[in-house]
Amino acid sequence: MSATEVKQYFDDYIFGFIFADLEREIAFVKSQVEIVGGFRVPKIIGGSNFLGALGLLCYTEFMGGILTGSFSRGRDKSRFDAFFNTLGPDYEAFNRRINVYKVFRCGMVHEYFVKKSAVIYMLDGQVNQWATSDGVVAAVSGAPSMLIGPVQCGIGMLDEARYYFVVERYYKDFADACRTAYAKIMSNPNPTIPSDVG
Repeated sequence: MSATEVKQYFDDYIFGFIFADLEREIAFVKSQVEIVGGFRVPKIIGGSNFLGALGLLCYTEFMGGILTGSFSRGRDKSRFDAFFNTLGPDYEAFNRRINVYKVFRCGMVHEYFVKKSAVIYMLDGQVNQWATSDGVVAAVSGAPSMLIGPVQCGIGMLDEARYYFVVERYYKDFADACRTAYAKIMSNPNPTIPSDVG
């Protein structure tokens, strides 16, 4: 592919469809949050949290194919890991601790749920909290647990028994890694995208 074709591909599919879809869902959920007593209080619970997490996990594998130059069968986990580990050192460390591909990606793709006990949040920060009129923070009705404050990594351990996934934070790191991958591909005199895409 020529540099022009690679640019068009990224503009259309990665920066266009993938980024636009996720940013639209995050923006919608943020528009459904109000500030009460200094806390962000959701008007809706969850939003597109499962769909956002599932998409990001699949897109991680897709971007791994672009990064490694192959979409060959039987290399799904290696494609996923290749890109997941570029999201940052906290992601790479978590991937060494557990098999993120199996527990998160395969769990959500094949079974709808993460293979271990997990909570999926749409927004980073105080999004699964209510603030009472006197400013006391209480758990959202029906939420199995709370994640207090912004996280350094969009995926990890909530406590010893449960995992978490934060769509907004994961997306930020995913988008940064996509831009880095694009710059790396474009710096090659003959940039390529695997011919077996699509």
